[in-house]
This record gives sequence, C-alpha cells and structure tokens, in this order.
Amino acid sequence: MERKISIIILAYKEPEKFKKMFETLLKNTHQDKTPFEIIIIDNNCDAEIRDYLNECKHKQGFTVLRSLKNLGTSKGFNIGAETASGHYLCFFNSDYYMIDGWLESMIDCFEHEPNIGLISCCTNITGNIDERHTKMEYKESECAIAQMFTTKDIWDEVNGFSEEFFFGFEDLDFNEKIKEKGYKVFVNGKTFGYHDHDPKIKALDKGHQQMPKSRAIFRKKWGDKYLWA
Repeated sequence: MERKISIIILAYKEPEKFKKMFETLLKNTHQDKTPFEIIIIDNNCDAEIRDYLNECKHKQGFTVLRSLKNLGTSKGFNIGAETASGHYLCFFNSDYYMIDGWLESMIDCFEHEPNIGLISCCTNITGNIDERHTKMEYKESECAIAQMFTTKDIWDEVNGFSEEFFFGFEDLDFNEKIKEKGYKVFVNGKTFGYHDHDPKIKALDKGHQQMPKSRAIFRKKWGDKYLWA
C-alpha cells in the first residue's frame, strides 16, 4: 500500500543554497513513484527566498506557512507536522542536496524491520560517525540526524519536537524521546545527501548563537551524551 510522505522544510537564510536544495529536491523526488507533499515554513525568511517560492509554484504544488518572525527549528517543524497529511514525515534540512531515488530508499530502510522509529541518510558533514560510513547498508545507530524520517504517529507519540530548544540539540532530543519509547534508530547507508555546510556563516547567525543554551538544556535532560555536539 502506498503511503504519502510529507517533506517539511524551514526557510530562513542562505537563498542560493535554498534554491539549489529545492531544485534538486524537485528533480530527484518522483510523485509518480511515491506520493508526497512539500510543506515550507517561512521562518521570516529572506525576501529572495520568498520571491523564489512565489515564482516556482507552477513547478510543483507545495504549501507555504508564513511567520512574521523566526519561530526557531523546533516550533517551525512542529507547525509543519501539525499541517502534514502524510503517513511519513521527513524533516528536511534546507542545505542538503539529495540523490535521485532517495525517498524510496528512506521508506525501504524504515520498513526493513519492525519497531524502527527514526532513520537518517548518509552525508558528508555530520557529527554522527555512523552517517559518514561508506558501506551500503542499514545500520542501527545511537542517533539519526541527517534528514530525519519518521511517521506522524511517532511524532505525535513523543509530542513532537521540544520547543524549549530554539535552535540546536532539538534533533538529538527528538532522538532520545523516540528511543525512550522503545523504538530503534537507523542510518540508511544506501542513500546520500550532500550537506552544503559553512560553519563560518552559521557562527554569525543569531539562531546559532543559541547553541550553548540548547546544549545546557539537553545535558540537564539527558546527561553528557553526544560530547561531539
């Protein structure tokens, strides 16, 4: 039985990367193979991104939910998930370029054994060493953070993303909440997303300056896990 996927994307800064991400997504994700919807949360994004989305609506039907202020990662993703009509949810990072067939591969990984609650893809830049492995396999992991893929039922079961995290550690907190419910976490080594990450730009952004606060909140909740984060 075909199950619809909701791809949820936060729009904020870095318009050139956003455009490349979106064009790559439309090229390499196939409605005739796997039904999907795209939900974009305009987190008070750059005007260039907003203009671009208005111009390209004819290429692919998608929903834009606009906010006049930056809601942060957790709240933005939660608003998208609340609106979503898909069985599966993919919390899609706006600086990733996915290879062709990635969506079918993510479903195959998620369904390859029972009791999986969250998966991610492999990528080039990530703190999770399992997401950098080169073997073409599914691997159970301590966390899954690259293009997080789960079901709406599981998102609902763990009450979504914890909105005490404005930016940073919301992904790892989401992992811990899912594992706490008894689910497994896997990395899908059979598909890849190129992460166009620029730490210099990120360090200057106000949202990224929330990282020390987020780290303290996470460690108070879960202890000294993920010392690389």
